[in-house]
Amino acid sequence: MLYKKIKSNFLRKVLLLSSSTIMAQLIMLIISPILTRVYSPESFGELAIFLSFILILSEVSSLKYDMAILIPSEKEDNKTDSLIFLSILVVIIVSVCSIPLLSILNQFGFFILSYKGLLWFLPLTVFISGIYQIFTFYSIKKGDYKFISGTKINLVASQGLSQLGLGYIYPSSVSLILGDFLGRIVVCISIFNKYKSKILSVFIKKDFMNILAVAKEYRKYPLVNAPSSLINSVGTNIIPILLTIVYDPIIAGLYALSYRMIRSPIQIIGKSISSVYIGDIVNQINNKSEIISIKDKTFKIIKIQIILGVIPFSILAIFSPSLFSILFGEEWIKSGYVVRYLSPMLLMMLIVSPISEILNIIQKHEFRFYWDIIRLVVIMVIFFVSNVYELPNEIFFMVYSLSMTIMYIILLFIIYIQLDKYVIKKN
Repeated sequence: MLYKKIKSNFLRKVLLLSSSTIMAQLIMLIISPILTRVYSPESFGELAIFLSFILILSEVSSLKYDMAILIPSEKEDNKTDSLIFLSILVVIIVSVCSIPLLSILNQFGFFILSYKGLLWFLPLTVFISGIYQIFTFYSIKKGDYKFISGTKINLVASQGLSQLGLGYIYPSSVSLILGDFLGRIVVCISIFNKYKSKILSVFIKKDFMNILAVAKEYRKYPLVNAPSSLINSVGTNIIPILLTIVYDPIIAGLYALSYRMIRSPIQIIGKSISSVYIGDIVNQINNKSEIISIKDKTFKIIKIQIILGVIPFSILAIFSPSLFSILFGEEWIKSGYVVRYLSPMLLMMLIVSPISEILNIIQKHEFRFYWDIIRLVVIMVIFFVSNVYELPNEIFFMVYSLSMTIMYIILLFIIYIQLDKYVIKKN
């Protein structure tokens, strides 16, 4: 009876988040075929370069103190408030410090953008993304999955409509990037409206001694988790930058569309399941109840993801070139071939992504860190060989997909071994 109640609760929360996933994806599917007829692959390539830097920096904008917000129990509100204040403070510092970093990278030619002035939107976007992450974790802690669902839809709709409107005025990468930025502003406003009393309370009642205490108590997050997340984010998001350097912005744009259309539902579905999964696991650990069911719940999620993913990805591997040509226009048919090459990797991402954060929750950060380092090294080697031997982009995508598929299978085995050890130790 208890198990059925837990299962029902879990599914209800996942369905609430997944409904917003489906809605957000439908909005993207409706808008994207219009955007691809307004903007060129090169413009999408420049947007991909911009977003790569945003995603890399925003991943560690709070040095992962935002994730620690989940840990204190309901009786430890002072700790939670101190972690929120600390996270916001760190986001501000990282955003400001990103300005000289971006200037240096620009000097070395890492930003191949038509309008260099767009670079200065990066620190602001990093700040907005950091705030969004902080209050997403706080919403998970409070079980406010409805708010998380709403922000997902608002973000996708606002970005898409802004890019569409600006595209008819000035169809270039400038409009795509500005549209993305405007969408994030809309979400930031909704967060402030929802949590303005909490934000004001955190800043008014701040206790610097308590803030220093929680900074020390949760130091593993910036010292171990943040470097691991940074390397993970670089490994995931550096591809468009390197494609532009080794090949050209057009190849980066073709990859960006294919990755956006397939990776987005994987990411949103994964985060929907992961948000509920992490919230439930943390509660079970805090309450010291049903520890053994953590492993069972984890492997049930893996089975569900396999069932959900095998048939759709098999269809994509066969029909994606034709589908992309029909949906997005003839010049985007090559994006369909990219999806075909990447299908095995994307299937493994769907399976592993929702449960990957469990290593952080059970305090086994170092294993994810080592895996992230090896993955990044593998990616850099693939690009190096592709550049030296001037491999066709098709060969690059096939080798990259195969290598990453193997890496995700290895990560799955790491999770299995460490979770098994944790359950045995706690029982």
